[in-house]
Amino acid sequence: MTSTWDSTESFLRTCRTLTRARGSPSAGDFPDATSISDITASDSIRLIKSFHAGVDVSGRPIEQATSFNIGCAFNIGAENMDRELRVLERKVTAGADFILTQPVYSAEAVEQARRRLGGFPTPVLLGILPLRSRRHAEFLHNEVPGINVTDEVMYKMRSAGKRAPEVGIELCRELMRDVSGAVAGAYFMPRFGRYETVLEVLDGNELVGP
Repeated sequence: MTSTWDSTESFLRTCRTLTRARGSPSAGDFPDATSISDITASDSIRLIKSFHAGVDVSGRPIEQATSFNIGCAFNIGAENMDRELRVLERKVTAGADFILTQPVYSAEAVEQARRRLGGFPTPVLLGILPLRSRRHAEFLHNEVPGINVTDEVMYKMRSAGKRAPEVGIELCRELMRDVSGAVAGAYFMPRFGRYETVLEVLDGNELVGP
């Protein structure tokens, strides 16, 4: 029987990229669930960096040093942007190699964050989540922490009717064109197993990095 550690070790030997995100606070009908907050994202990034140096959290040598590319999360639409930028600075100082954003629906929000930072301190991959319908847009905006669907995008989805999936694709294409040159790339989160939407967004579209 394979132990948990054997499986973990096998994974760590082949994995090359890790992304550290704290996640949302526990909620719902599970009273025994707890939020994972024993260490901060920047703490865990420093821990992974120590593995790169060949030591564990206690400074003792480990059998083999690691060589992960470490990503961290950044909420471009955060209500408290001052706090979000302070947290991002700690993550980058701790050693994050790249940044992943939450799903974004506003090129203006990307530009505002870039200006506040005086330029992104490390490569940014923009979160792209194509909207499927008015209800989908409203759910993400109202129920998912960290996602802000702008009034303009919401109006377009509400007005789209049966064309809503097509409009969602068009909005993603437009966003990628508008942020081209400001971010290093994008990653996709197609919902409901509709992976073909990634190809539809990319069709005739090219995101050029800074």
